[in-house]
Amino acid sequence: MRCSTKVAVTLTVALILGVTGCTASQPSGREATAVPAAVADASPPALQHDPADPFADSPAPAPDPAAVAPDPAALPPGFPVLPPGPPVLPPDPSAVPPDPTVLPPSAPAPAPDPAAVPHEFVAPAAPTRFEMSGPAFDIKANVCQMDYVRPLNPPGNQKRTVCWVRKGFGVAPGSDSGGTSYILGHAWAKTPLIFNPLSELAMQEVTGQNPEMQSGVPTYPVKAINGYNVVLHTPTGTLTYTVTRAFAVAKSQAGGVKSLTANTPNRVVLITCGVKNGVDVNYNIIVDAYLTSSTAGRNRGGRG
Repeated sequence: MRCSTKVAVTLTVALILGVTGCTASQPSGREATAVPAAVADASPPALQHDPADPFADSPAPAPDPAAVAPDPAALPPGFPVLPPGPPVLPPDPSAVPPDPTVLPPSAPAPAPDPAAVPHEFVAPAAPTRFEMSGPAFDIKANVCQMDYVRPLNPPGNQKRTVCWVRKGFGVAPGSDSGGTSYILGHAWAKTPLIFNPLSELAMQEVTGQNPEMQSGVPTYPVKAINGYNVVLHTPTGTLTYTVTRAFAVAKSQAGGVKSLTANTPNRVVLITCGVKNGVDVNYNIIVDAYLTSSTAGRNRGGRG
């Protein structure tokens, strides 16, 4: 059945991730393919550990034998915590120094016109497969599920899996979900993980200069991701989104960006860590996307 109601779905692909603490699961035999740029196999810089800081490193669990076994001495920090916003920490030496000049925020790109694309009712359901494609890369991954547990640190095979926050933060994706769905994935300078292509492309534009202020927090716009398609396969159908905005933000300040934590209807947020020139930097990459089409019915990609 086609819905006559216009659907405005924002897919926010916010990727607020670190590589440590990723609990790798046994491989299911379903391959996820990423086409990343070359990444130097360099150990990430160690960050200062503060027990009171929710963005600090989390303990690394036993790795999946099928996944890449990271060096425990060179693990990047875990996921930062979203609301409430964490205290601002001193800048990481590995991060790009910000420019004191602050520009006023620019208006976000308008959402695609839902009337221009087909929409069918797709009931909210847990996503099982993820795709992201554009001129520079194609990513295909299985989707695991995680609760909203601080610090945010998605489990699963780090090279083949992204994770949907199923409880306590956001909602299940659908053609009329009534809220935001959050997808998290890892990126790391040590070895290419599932969201390295996204992170590396985005960080090419981040210089630490000319920030845009969002909720009083300096952010750095990324235009190269605009227009990319994100597809979520669920047991009830297929949801396709188009990216209209992406930006980088310091990990210690990400929780203060109100647009990131707002429960905007029909939106998906992807979050990952920043990787620039073969080095892990103290930024998260956030991607917003809006629903542009929905197809009902059990899809073939729903189970890999």
